[in-house]
Amino acid sequence: MASVPVGLDAIFLLDEMERIVDVTFGTKEAVHRAAELWKKKSPLKGNFARIVGVIVRPLEQNTVIIRTEDSKEARYEVRPFVQPRLKPIAKGETVVLLVDEENKVGDVAIPPR
Repeated sequence: MASVPVGLDAIFLLDEMERIVDVTFGTKEAVHRAAELWKKKSPLKGNFARIVGVIVRPLEQNTVIIRTEDSKEARYEVRPFVQPRLKPIAKGETVVLLVDEENKVGDVAIPPR
C-alpha cells in the first residue's frame, strides 16, 4: 500500500478475513498523478528488492555495508533522500533495505528490537 499516495483512486483486494492483501491504482489518471507525486517523494515501492542484514559499516560517503542473512557482506549506495533515516543506525543493528533496479537503497526499515 505504500506505493499508492494518499488521495488517489485505488482498488483494494481483500482476503476472506477482510484484510487488505493487495492494492492497485483505480484509474489511468491515478497512475499518472502518482508518477508526478513520485518526483517529489521516494520512488514507488513495487520495484524494490528486500534485503535483510546487519550493519557492518554505517552510512559513510553515501554507502552502507551490511552482512546479509546468508552471511555475505554487501555494499549499497544510498540515495540522498534515504540518508537521514539511515544515518543514525549503528554497527550491529538489523535493517531491511529496499533496493531499486539500480541496486541503490531507495528506502529502509528498522525492525523492532
